[in-house]
Amino acid sequence: MHRYRTLAPPTQCDGLLEESLSRLGFSARTSDDTPLTTGLADVDRVTGGGLVTGVHLVTGAPGAGRTALLHRLLTETCRSELSTLLVVRQGAAATHVQRLVSGLSAVARHEMTEFPDQHRERIAAAAGELQAWHLAIVETDQLELWALGWAVAQLENQVGRSPRLLLIDDIDQLAGSQPLADVAASLAGLAREQALVTVATTTATDRAATGRSVADWAPMAPHLRSAWVVHREELDDPETTDRGIGELHLIWQADGPTGTVRLAFTPHLAGWADLARPNRPTGETP
Repeated sequence: MHRYRTLAPPTQCDGLLEESLSRLGFSARTSDDTPLTTGLADVDRVTGGGLVTGVHLVTGAPGAGRTALLHRLLTETCRSELSTLLVVRQGAAATHVQRLVSGLSAVARHEMTEFPDQHRERIAAAAGELQAWHLAIVETDQLELWALGWAVAQLENQVGRSPRLLLIDDIDQLAGSQPLADVAASLAGLAREQALVTVATTTATDRAATGRSVADWAPMAPHLRSAWVVHREELDDPETTDRGIGELHLIWQADGPTGTVRLAFTPHLAGWADLARPNRPTGETP
């Protein structure tokens, strides 16, 4: 990562990685429409090879793993040496950095703080990898198109190439009073102009999310390439036999079929991975 950046003045933007890890006793200093692969084989299969340029919406209940899915996409893209821009709420960047380090090191965040000496080498190696990525994080209280365009240009100036992936966490909170359909239309325009794969998360608070009905997404559908619902049964039923397993329901895809993918979820690392067993296509009898 060349530099973490917020919408604050430049003098306040440096050292975010160092600041976030220093609390744990570590230093961080040791136009294309080709589908962007997710690193999750069954997700790439159901989407026809990955995510294409445009806006992709991910919704789900709090704790279902929406942000973890963003981090999985971020990791896969940055490891492919492509540039990525992550937009988060004001004050949330350090938490995202720590979650990324936790995922890369396979050390739970509570262990990073309670037993730092036991995991020092792994955490330092993860921080070193993170620092090398072409990644910028923008903190903001209000999602504005001009600010996103500015951040895209800044990242391009720093690394000499345009970002391929734009991630927005909690877009419903950042949108404020703006209708999500209007926000999606603006993001779709930016995505076309910059050849961006844009993935945004929103909290499931209405029937459009819980009902998984394409009709409920009609106002936003013209501006989306796909819409997903993240679901983990154990949030509703702690005794379920599907503990450690989540489902990604592809409920809308502009140029292809829909379907459901079952994935492994590691709660203490908030990470997604392919299941060892194959997925069954939606609608197929067990």
